[in-house]
Amino acid sequence: LIDAKANSDAFLNGILIISLLRMIQCTSLHPRLALLTGTFTRALDDFWHSFILIAGLMIGFACIGTWRFGDEMEAFATLDRALQTEFFLMFGEFMDGWAEGRELQLFIVLWYMLSFML
Repeated sequence: LIDAKANSDAFLNGILIISLLRMIQCTSLHPRLALLTGTFTRALDDFWHSFILIAGLMIGFACIGTWRFGDEMEAFATLDRALQTEFFLMFGEFMDGWAEGRELQLFIVLWYMLSFML
């Protein structure tokens, strides 16, 4: 019963994705809406390169944070937690005690400088 539900959920999810893609394709038929979809299509290459750059920065900073602060702070205990902490930092959510150590302050300032100004 659980396998049947999982299979039907996967099938319905596929149908929803195909419907969404068809709706986007249909919007390209109207001249004014085609301007939006065409812009997005031409910008996909730039989005992809930006994603690669941001992912590389996040993984690099997560490795440094885990290596330097992993044994001291739970927010950097594992690579997954460090990536999650960086993700929350992007939205302005600072962890407790972030202003106590100079190295952590420098880490966060460098993270903000490179992620938002690069």
